[in-house]
Amino acid sequence: MYDDGLRAFLIKAKADTYAAQRGFVEPGRPGCKDLRYAEGPYEYLDSYAGERDFSGQELVYRDGRVVWSMNYYGAMLADGLPEGFIETLREALKLAALAEPYRGPRSYDRAPYSYKSVVQGELTMYNGIEEIYLADKPVYRLYFHGGALAFNQALRGAAGSPAPAAFRRRRRKPAAGAASKH
Repeated sequence: MYDDGLRAFLIKAKADTYAAQRGFVEPGRPGCKDLRYAEGPYEYLDSYAGERDFSGQELVYRDGRVVWSMNYYGAMLADGLPEGFIETLREALKLAALAEPYRGPRSYDRAPYSYKSVVQGELTMYNGIEEIYLADKPVYRLYFHGGALAFNQALRGAAGSPAPAAFRRRRRKPAAGAASKH
């Protein structure tokens, strides 16, 4: 299982980058915005494109190796940007719980808005939906998913637990004449 160090790092990284509007760096891809945060053995990179409709990816490196990721796609469902919306989103993102450090808390109210986040799975493999409501009408929705990219000793904790079943897959042999993607 992932240790609390990674979970705590994710919460700090997310709160200190987009939610705080800090950590912007030169983007690695045209048309994207990149945010970076580092502490101890961990480094966080959030790279996204778009504004009202947007898509992005978060990566966490430990000792220079990619170990965790999250992909997301979100969109405004309301016309324009309702007053107070962005403040509600940024405040919610700063309130993530150690048990679910993906986005914000399961629920958060900041009148006249309500924030909701529903997650399935664990940090090693998960998916979820984040929504913000104004007067019981959804004005924003974001889909996210991700998990472990490298289940290695750095992530196992002291007990050295084995990789989750989802990561113990059999390799299939490519069909004759099929080109490999890797």
